[in-house]
Amino acid sequence: MRQEHRNRVFHDFRTGLCRNLVCSDLFTRGIDIQAVNVVINFDFPRFSETYL
Repeated sequence: MRQEHRNRVFHDFRTGLCRNLVCSDLFTRGIDIQAVNVVINFDFPRFSETYL
């Protein structure tokens, strides 16, 4: 996915235009959005340091 498309998807999610986001753990690192109530992880990370 091109960076410009990723930016648009994230913007739509952050502003509430998109209610669900399915993405890799790489995309979600460092994201802190107060409106998010639930995060579902499909797999555990290889290292606990990347999870916390």
